[in-house]
Amino acid sequence: MADLAMGWIAGWLEHMEEAVGVKLLDPQRFPRLMAWIKNFRDVTEIRENLPHGDQFLAYFKGLRERFIAQATM
Repeated sequence: MADLAMGWIAGWLEHMEEAVGVKLLDPQRFPRLMAWIKNFRDVTEIRENLPHGDQFLAYFKGLRERFIAQATM
């Protein structure tokens, strides 16, 4: 259950970090979490159903731009 509840981290984290230009989790400080993310992504059913990385990145870049636009209003 925990894998399914926290699976969004494995799917989104890398792309959120890239979109905002900030590293949220350091593999040196969180090696177990980073290993879990890798293992989670390697599960066939998960890997086949996660959106492609480009889709995540485009979504988060768009979201970032909307936040910035709202902040400057």
